[in-house]
Amino acid sequence: MTNQAPNLLPQPCFATPYASPTGWREWTPRNFIRPEFGAEGDVAHIAAGGKPYVHGKLLQVIPSVRPGQAFHVSVRVRKTGPCLARMRIAFQDEAGAYIDKFWVEPAETDGDWTVCCGKMTAPPRTTQIEVELCFTGRGTDEAWFAEPRIALSEPERETTVRVAIVHRPHVYDDYADALAGYLPLIIEATNMGADFVLITELLSCHASTQETAEPLGGPMSTTLMQAAHDNAIHVVTSIPELHDGLAYNTAVLIDPQGDLIGRYRKVHLPPQEIDAGTTEGDDFPVFDTKFCKVGLMVCYDYFFPEQTLMLSKRGAQIVFLPIWGGHLQPGMWDAVTRTRAIDNGIHLVASGIDVPSRIVRSDGSIVAERNEPGVTVAELPLLDGQAPQPRVWPFSGTWPWRNCYMTERRNDVYKDIARGAR
Repeated sequence: MTNQAPNLLPQPCFATPYASPTGWREWTPRNFIRPEFGAEGDVAHIAAGGKPYVHGKLLQVIPSVRPGQAFHVSVRVRKTGPCLARMRIAFQDEAGAYIDKFWVEPAETDGDWTVCCGKMTAPPRTTQIEVELCFTGRGTDEAWFAEPRIALSEPERETTVRVAIVHRPHVYDDYADALAGYLPLIIEATNMGADFVLITELLSCHASTQETAEPLGGPMSTTLMQAAHDNAIHVVTSIPELHDGLAYNTAVLIDPQGDLIGRYRKVHLPPQEIDAGTTEGDDFPVFDTKFCKVGLMVCYDYFFPEQTLMLSKRGAQIVFLPIWGGHLQPGMWDAVTRTRAIDNGIHLVASGIDVPSRIVRSDGSIVAERNEPGVTVAELPLLDGQAPQPRVWPFSGTWPWRNCYMTERRNDVYKDIARGAR
């Protein structure tokens, strides 16, 4: 989290009054909604002061910035209430017009404080950076900002990951035949240079999950782990898992060393799976790989936008979706897969049986699709292990969508979302 390069902020500390040629400047769009600004030692304090709504910022400009320079940014924030209290970085041109804006996102907690940090690169035409300590709140809301810092950093690293989708609409009667059918396709994906290969839900086997489920480490998962090891490739699919007498539809992530590094038990089960005795999962884990963080879903999960949101909030950059299909209405598969990717700023990779297998970028573009038996490989870009973000609001500078969406969501007014059938 730390960066030892010099802090570029002319006045990183706080004092009252703020106003000075090199210090922080108070700003609000209207005096009627002006918050209370103050300082407590080296900590800035902004409060709503009992007003029904306030919005304001502390601003400081860093001059002499060049396009292409990379920066590491950090700040410590403490707040009470559901207020928005966050540092924002605004890249500006020589006229002071916004070019690009980034919220500095939370990284970890330290007691009552949240440590926010991030890395960003000055876009073309940048000549200066405006650092904004933003506060929006009401009533008794208040926030404290400490140790704001912006320093030169190494350039963001551009990489790609090659993912393979296996499309095989053939339905097997037993898992031994299914594994025998898919193993050559894992080899084919490896020969095509893939880093990951995704196989469809339950290996396209319609045998009873309850009758065929076995513990992880049994013949099915062991065979897949050996295939991943022999071919030095990540393997993703779902298999029937038996654990403590319960049967799950479980997605597995196996690394190129043949180790099982991820297990996700399908959370959203359609009625026929529940009636057949399959057990629901209850968590949305995210797994580290050498490329980026990875999330898993299985089939019916993708209908529920909350799951992709949870995976994105937990840091997933690629979400793999083994799916049977379900005879969807025309256009639904295309609309929902692209929406899930755009809404959450993630790459979505899906392998289907009676829907086309596809690879969708974080901007919603389809980079590969397959609707006939075989293997297709495509590259997905990463920037410092993050999926590149589509830009929004071009009339007022541009914003990386995931960064904007995750920061500006109004969880305090979404209470009814948690009220459902259960």
